[in-house]
Amino acid sequence: MSPRTSILAAAAAAVLLAACGEEKVASYKVPKEKDPELPAASSESAPGADGSMAGTSVPTSGPGGLAWDVPATWTPEPASAMRKASYSVPGGCELSVTAFPGDVGGELANVNRWRGQIGLPALAGTDLGSVLSRIDVNGLKVAVADLGGGEKSILGVMVPVEGSTWFFKLAGPAAGVKAVRDDFIKFVGTLRAGDTPMAATTVPAAQGSGLTWTAPSGWQPGPANPMRRATYEIPGEAGECELTITAFPGDVGGELANVNRWRGQIGLSPISEGELGAALTRLSANNLSFAVADLKADSGKAIVGAMLPLGGSTWFFKMTGSPAAVSAAKPQFLDFIRGVRAP
Repeated sequence: MSPRTSILAAAAAAVLLAACGEEKVASYKVPKEKDPELPAASSESAPGADGSMAGTSVPTSGPGGLAWDVPATWTPEPASAMRKASYSVPGGCELSVTAFPGDVGGELANVNRWRGQIGLPALAGTDLGSVLSRIDVNGLKVAVADLGGGEKSILGVMVPVEGSTWFFKLAGPAAGVKAVRDDFIKFVGTLRAGDTPMAATTVPAAQGSGLTWTAPSGWQPGPANPMRRATYEIPGEAGECELTITAFPGDVGGELANVNRWRGQIGLSPISEGELGAALTRLSANNLSFAVADLKADSGKAIVGAMLPLGGSTWFFKMTGSPAAVSAAKPQFLDFIRGVRAP
C-alpha cells in the first residue's frame, strides 16, 4: 500500500478518534487573541507577491477557527505571531499550526513550499495528486500531503475555514515522522470547527439530568478525567477488562463512524454502511435505546461497546481487553447496561 493510500485509509478510520480517543489524548483550546502583523518572510511564510506574508492579518482561533485534541506525548510550545500553536513531537519532530487569509496561493504553491523546506524539487500541477489525499473530517474538507524521500519528511494538512486556510505541518527526520504517523493521523481525525475542545464542552454527568447506574461489587472504579464520566477495572479468570464511559455533544459522527473508530483501535478495517446492521445489536432498557457492537481482532484485542443518544449528546460505554476476557465479561457488561437509567 502506498503512503498516500495508507494515510487516506488511516485517516478515514480515525476521524472519530476524537470522539472517544480518550485513552491517550489531551485537549487544548488555542487562545483567542488578536495577532500582530507578521514579520518578513520565514520558513513558515507562504509565498505572496513579494515572497512574504508581512503585513497580512492572520485569523485568530476564536469563532470560525478550529479545535483539536493532541496525544499526551506531544508537548505544547509557546505560540507566536506566526503560529496558532506548536508542539514538540517524539522522534525529533515538530508540529506547527498556522492560519492565513484566502487560499495562500493554492494547494500546489503550498505543497511546493513545503517540498522546498526539505530540499525536494517543485511539482507540476499534474503531479499534485501523487502526494495529496483528500478526506472529510467532521464536516471539514482536509487535504493531506505526504512529502519525503530524503533525510527529512513533512506530513502537512491544509484546511479551508471560512475564507482562511489553516496549515498543520509535522516536520522532522524521516524516521521520526514515520514513527509518529499514526498519532498524526488520529490527530487529524479530531479537527473540528469552533474553538471549544470536546473535553472542555459541558456534557451530561453521571447524575442529575445525565445518567445513573450501579456497578457490580467486583468492579474497581478508576479515576475519571475531563474525557471520561467513569472508569472501571473488571477482573476475571480470563483476564482483566477496562470499561470507560464518555459523553460528547451531538452524534459524534454517527454509528458507522464510531463503530469504525472502535474497529481501528483493535486493528480491524472499516466496514461499509451496508454492513453496519450486522455489526450492531439493539438493546432497550428503562426507556433507553443502546446500539451494541461486539468486536474481536486477530491482534489479541476485543471491544464490546454501547452507544446511547440522550438529550442531544451521545454516551459511549466501551469495554476493552483480550477476546477471552471480553467474552467472559460480556454478560456482566450487558446486565450493567440494562441497569443504566435517565433520572
